[in-house]
Formats: sequence, C-alpha cells, structure tokens
Amino acid sequence: MLKTWKCDICGEATESVEDAYAYWRDDVQGREVDFKIAHKMRCDPGPEFVNCMDIDEFLGDDGLTRLLAMLSAGPLKGPQGGEVHVADLNEFVDFVRRLHTPGYEEARPHFRSHEVQEAYCDTDEVFPYLQENLEQIAKS
Repeated sequence: MLKTWKCDICGEATESVEDAYAYWRDDVQGREVDFKIAHKMRCDPGPEFVNCMDIDEFLGDDGLTRLLAMLSAGPLKGPQGGEVHVADLNEFVDFVRRLHTPGYEEARPHFRSHEVQEAYCDTDEVFPYLQENLEQIAKS
C-alpha cells in the first residue's frame, strides 16, 4: 500500500498516511472537483475546499469502494446506479491512480515532459500505466 504522496499545496512529500488528507470542493452543480492531497493541518488548500477526509479512508479495499461509490452507487441502488458525484472523470481517475497504482505518484511529474509524451503518444490507454512503464517514466 502506498504511504507517501507529493502535497499539492507545498510540493513536499507527506511523511506517512497519517500526515495526509484528501481535499476536494463542490462545483456549482454540486459535483465533486479539484481532488487534492495535502499535509494534514499544515497545508490548507483554501476555504472553498469544504470536503476533506483522512487519506487512509481512500486506501485499501474499503477505500477503493468509497472512491467507486463516487462514480456509481452500484446495482443495489437500482438499475441506474445513482448519479455520478464527480465532475471530471479524468481528474478523478488521476486521483484514484495516485492512491492505488504503485509508481504512479513518482512518474506523474514527468507526464508532460517532451520525452515521455513522445515515447507514449502512440500507445493505448493502459500501456503507460503498467508498472514497468511507470518505473521508466519516473526515471526520466
């Protein structure tokens, strides 16, 4: 299980799971946006970020269940699965990958580099996020 992340506020690494909070805010339609990871107590993303949880609430099997419930209430809530609570699916998937995909957090700062963009521009949507490739990206 991942234990440290780069704080989206100060840019420094969190020291432990206990040191990190997940923050997000609601857009004008009440959907969840701007998912951030920040140091607990030390780095405040601002008053508009009214939602926060200990990062460990989003880790492990139960954490993944909480994250998926933001996308769908599931079949027990009816055939429609309820409404989607997140506004930007790509942003939310980035947040989930940061929490659940080993190597993603280390590779993430390099995603916009010319070298990485060129190396992975013709691949499918899975290939860049495979463990071996994330390790290579993190080294670039």
